[in-house]
Amino acid sequence: MRRGFTKTSWARMGTAVVTIVGLASVGLAPAAPAAHAAVSPPTTETPSTAASSTPSVVAPAVPVVESEYFGVVPFRLMDTRDAPYHVGKLVRFGPNQQQLLTLADGTTTVPVDATAVILNVTVVAPTADSHLDVWPNSPNPPNPPNVSNLNFVAGQTVPNLVTVQVGTNRQVFLANRNGSVDVIADVVGYYKSDPTGSRFTPQVSHRLIDTRSDPAYHVGSNQTTLGSATDRIVTVGGLQGVPTDATAIIANVTVTNPSTSSHLDLWPADQPHPNSSNLNYVAGQTVPNLVVVKLGGQAIKMQNQNGTTDVIIDVVGYFRVDPKAAGFVPVDPNRILDTRSDTAYHVGSLQRFGQATSQILNVTGGKVPAYAKAIVANVTVVGPSAASHLDAWPADQDHPNASNLNYVAGQT
Repeated sequence: MRRGFTKTSWARMGTAVVTIVGLASVGLAPAAPAAHAAVSPPTTETPSTAASSTPSVVAPAVPVVESEYFGVVPFRLMDTRDAPYHVGKLVRFGPNQQQLLTLADGTTTVPVDATAVILNVTVVAPTADSHLDVWPNSPNPPNPPNVSNLNFVAGQTVPNLVTVQVGTNRQVFLANRNGSVDVIADVVGYYKSDPTGSRFTPQVSHRLIDTRSDPAYHVGSNQTTLGSATDRIVTVGGLQGVPTDATAIIANVTVTNPSTSSHLDLWPADQPHPNSSNLNYVAGQTVPNLVVVKLGGQAIKMQNQNGTTDVIIDVVGYFRVDPKAAGFVPVDPNRILDTRSDTAYHVGSLQRFGQATSQILNVTGGKVPAYAKAIVANVTVVGPSAASHLDAWPADQDHPNASNLNYVAGQT
């Protein structure tokens, strides 16, 4: 969020938010590992936090196999909490513990030939400051890569969107660093190589709705503060550049001014309310999360469980059946930027951000080819000196009225 709104907390102490941005380099203003790339076919051929600023361009050594997106009604794949919540075979994570999660076993809507799965991962009741890492299984599985997916402190409930390549035996690793923690994973979609699926079109982030009553912020007719346990329909198709035949959207969703502890759920408008959630928060927080949600009748539904809250939705792109749009290519997670000055952490040529400054991050090269149209990146801020927000957008575009992370002084 921008235009002078003071944020109290962007989600939680220790937050890392997935960001999708169109390419032509990326503008960053007051951190980012690239995880996946959306591409169009070429004409020829244990610190935890955030992406090399000037990687050299390297052509893929083998032909790139692109995948298409398939949306699902969100469903819970795992929940390590005790009954009556427990789902799956995994148990509460201890310190330095890794567990394998099977993503596709023929019993869910995720097919066995999926190449990547989109998960909303939530940590619950951690006993210590820690981070959770998610990466694909392999024949000789390595230690966790030098990236993280969720950062948190003791007692927090923290969600984040994770897109992970399907590994050996259709499994991925999850690892917790310190203390113990419960983990929930909700499937919101998957990718596989199938031309009947949808491809991605990135957009410069634009605001679809803002339910705050102040005219300086309010966006969207008939969109008011959400009450308790009441469904709200949000029309998407045909608005803000999203075509009527779009099958899903990717959006940065933010809750602000919640009156009590609650969670926000989003799902296709033509489906019943699923057993899943997208954002968790407590009274007074400002909390974001990236959301991939399938459309139903050109619309989505959302519900706040308890109390009241305002909601902001910034759309960053959409999926549709379009062979000319961008397919998806998963890669092993890798860090391309870390502005911390300590040489044990520093990656790339960018430096610590000052107030209202912007820097350009070159993301192509290495695992991201020059013809990529967008990337999926997990972006983390570390050691901020004041309450602020970080925005990321295509470097050849003007600074949009949207944000990716909000935080307070001292927050990771």
